[in-house]
Amino acid sequence: ARGDGTGALRALPDGCLNERVLLTNLLRGVSPGEATRRLPHRTMYMCAYWSFVWNSVASHRIRTLGRKLAVGDLVLRPESKPGEGPEVRAVTAREVASGRWSLL
Repeated sequence: ARGDGTGALRALPDGCLNERVLLTNLLRGVSPGEATRRLPHRTMYMCAYWSFVWNSVASHRIRTLGRKLAVGDLVLRPESKPGEGPEVRAVTAREVASGRWSLL
């Protein structure tokens, strides 16, 4: 039945360890955040959460500003040296006006 956490826990297959741990903690009154932190393999869930956050922010940015470059957008410096890793910096108003940079 809807809202039957105990029934849901009983219905979960034994192999659903993370789901069992999460639901058990929620049934004990632990907050959702704390229940997630108690997961043995929480990195998978945290990566999924940060992917969700990134996708939400990127979607909002494109909806509100479109695909045009905006002041403050981060870009890779083309003069980054091989082997040193990319250098990232914010775009200035002058650079946006120049048309030198693009999102893609």
